[in-house]
Amino acid sequence: MNTKINKGALFLLSILISLQAYTQMWYQSSLLRDINSNPADYFGQSVDISGDYLIVGTAHAGSGGFGDHYWDNRPGAAYIFKKDSTGQWHKTQKFTAFDGNSECYFGFSVAIKDNYAFVGSPKNDFDSYGYNQMMNAGAVYVFIRDSGEVWHLSRKIIPNDRHTSDLFGHSIDIQNNTLYVGAIQADYGNSSNPLHQNTGAIYTFKLHSNGNWIQHQKIFAPDKSAGDGFGYSLDVNKDKLIIGAALWENEFQGGTNLGAAYFYLKDSLGYWVYSQTIHANHPTNGDLFGSSVSISSNHAVIGAEEKNYYDSLQSKWIDKAGAAYIFETDSLNHWYQAKKIVHPTPVHYHYFAKSVVATDHQIFIGNPYDFTDSNDVNFYSYAGSIRVFQKDPQGEWNQVRKICKTPLKYGDYFGYSIAVDSNQLITGLPGYGIIDSITGYNIDLLGAAMVFQTTKPITSINNKELLDFSYFPNPVSNKLNIVFRTQQKYITINQYNSIGELINSKKYNSCNKINIEVIGKPGIYFIEAISNKRNTRIIKIIKL
Repeated sequence: MNTKINKGALFLLSILISLQAYTQMWYQSSLLRDINSNPADYFGQSVDISGDYLIVGTAHAGSGGFGDHYWDNRPGAAYIFKKDSTGQWHKTQKFTAFDGNSECYFGFSVAIKDNYAFVGSPKNDFDSYGYNQMMNAGAVYVFIRDSGEVWHLSRKIIPNDRHTSDLFGHSIDIQNNTLYVGAIQADYGNSSNPLHQNTGAIYTFKLHSNGNWIQHQKIFAPDKSAGDGFGYSLDVNKDKLIIGAALWENEFQGGTNLGAAYFYLKDSLGYWVYSQTIHANHPTNGDLFGSSVSISSNHAVIGAEEKNYYDSLQSKWIDKAGAAYIFETDSLNHWYQAKKIVHPTPVHYHYFAKSVVATDHQIFIGNPYDFTDSNDVNFYSYAGSIRVFQKDPQGEWNQVRKICKTPLKYGDYFGYSIAVDSNQLITGLPGYGIIDSITGYNIDLLGAAMVFQTTKPITSINNKELLDFSYFPNPVSNKLNIVFRTQQKYITINQYNSIGELINSKKYNSCNKINIEVIGKPGIYFIEAISNKRNTRIIKIIKL
């Protein structure tokens, strides 16, 4: 008996130390979708969030069906949501392109900041006024919010040297009053007589006092190789800019779609100057290193979503498992690879690091094809997840959270896209579906987005006994008894794990005593009881 108690105490101590070291947790806030979505809309392909506003892109939105008619009338769309005073998000507006063609990918990329929202349409064919057709030249639409909370189209931005198949708008980002746009097939040199074709470029546009966005700079990779996909991804943080070129090839040593990333620094005149090119250690064909990138003040993370993984135990390659690479700077401000991260159990076509975000203290890695819950158990194919990494005092990057949708569901693709703004996180679930209430059939690939936010650990919640009950035993092996002081019309019991994720919920009718099963592995859990009058109480329990 004493031995068991000592082991439990040691286990509890290790849990408490872990919680003290990493106090930030994320809890599920809102599930967002368009109730008018059609199958294969893939709502949530792109997301961004800023304060009380967020934007969700769905580049395939329309009324097209499957098969031969898939692309019929699918111009794409983007949606604005606003957070109210209670923390709930509500859809306020839907954006579409006034000149959108059936597959212009409007909503392929999105960004939002202050009163401005930006929507990339890399396959749009027309100029700022809807004329002068050039196939797949691309464009970015700028929307502005007025004092009445209504968004209006302000500008349609195209580059000065617009050209067929540039795919302008493949990636976008906004910082201060400067817009960054990737065009992964833009030419280097004069568009009518380019020195290098399809090298890719990043365009910057500055907002002037008259409301116009004026092209300021066109940025190229120093090697300017055709077909490298420079601008495939991008991220800017103050005076640092990182640009992914996921299709980069080694022209001298061979290798296709190895990928690369480029760092730029801002000079005193506000122009971006090339600093360094980086590649993954031990690259292989088809890695797509640079398919996703993000940079903070002191580190960067780069995704290689199709990186193959060699399983030394079984002596075989696992195709397209995916990997993420963390880079840091040395004393000379030279970027070096600090860590490579792969899924704990890599599998074929996992696409780990499809999306990545770096904040000053954490790194978020999206894995939309993941198949297990937050404890890496319970199998749900392609449910998806986001893994959160943080550096410990010894300088090592370790996983501190795994964020999943509750409940898990097959094929959601949770983590496909990610954006983080301070204490808020939004992720896209383009595979999300519902059950038709009439036919009972699944309607898949409608898509959704989900918002998470941070809070203090649940133990800090004011535990005023508005709902009076006793409970036993604690610690508990399996069953927990709760006895209420008075008869309850109905009671809802929620069970949360130690990082605040809801893992079980059940409703009990007409009761004054209930016997609940505490699910999960040994550890700390929180039980929330909510009465029909919305009185509540939260208790902490230990499962042995």
